[in-house]
Amino acid sequence: MRLLDLADARLLSRSRISRMVHSFEKRGFIERERAEDDRRGWYAILTPAGQDWWERCQSAYASNVHRHALKLLGPDTIRVVTAAARQLVSADAADRPEPVLKGAGLHEHPWSGGR
Repeated sequence: MRLLDLADARLLSRSRISRMVHSFEKRGFIERERAEDDRRGWYAILTPAGQDWWERCQSAYASNVHRHALKLLGPDTIRVVTAAARQLVSADAADRPEPVLKGAGLHEHPWSGGR
């Protein structure tokens, strides 16, 4: 994903996203590649190690959401919240550039994994 688009999608400043990307790059989770269409721009590309880390984080995050929030709600409330979240994701997904998962043979949004 282009760094500028990543910053915009996550409501972060360019300097903040740059520091985050640098940290993830040092850990081998992403690689930077210069944009061919605009030599000033850079892409952050998720590596296989980054994909593995992302999947582990998703599992831990889901477990924490369940433990701290969902267990407090009834089934009807969960259905309403789920429907609202799906509307938000589908409305926003059309505006997001598609990330590139390098070496994994995957080209889907990590947040839309069909779960």
